[in-house]
Amino acid sequence: MNLEKLKAPLAKENIAQRIGGGGTKLDYLEGWFVIDQANEIFGYDGWDYYIDDVQVIKEVIDDKTCKALCRATVTVTVGETLRQDVGVVIGSAKNSMDAIDIGLKGAVTDAMKRAFRTFGNQFGNCLYDKEKGGVEKAGSSSTPSSNGMYPTPKATGTLLFNDKIPF
Repeated sequence: MNLEKLKAPLAKENIAQRIGGGGTKLDYLEGWFVIDQANEIFGYDGWDYYIDDVQVIKEVIDDKTCKALCRATVTVTVGETLRQDVGVVIGSAKNSMDAIDIGLKGAVTDAMKRAFRTFGNQFGNCLYDKEKGGVEKAGSSSTPSSNGMYPTPKATGTLLFNDKIPF
């Protein structure tokens, strides 16, 4: 286990942003980044996760889109330590099967990220601190773009949270 890396502040360039409800900017870590961090800090064989439960809570289908509200419970194990959390995602697609697929996969990823968050700053726990005390401050190479948001790290994904859902 790489304790030095685990205890280090989270590099600002690893934080992605999206627009949340009410137009507020929300900081988050992408799923692929959390997995990379776990592999680097705990080793490829030093951690695991289990999907304890997945559910489609509600589906809404209209003329153009299908939306599925999905929930997952995931347990992350690091050695003898177990951490569990819940993730919720709204999958949106042209057909019901794809909306459910997107929603369930997203909910599992969200639950895994939330469970890892309990291991500290490198997994985004510092993003819950309004002052961002665990985020790298001096010498950061990342600067906001013209829209005031930090660039998404290395890769982009589909954001499903901005959809207005008629629930």
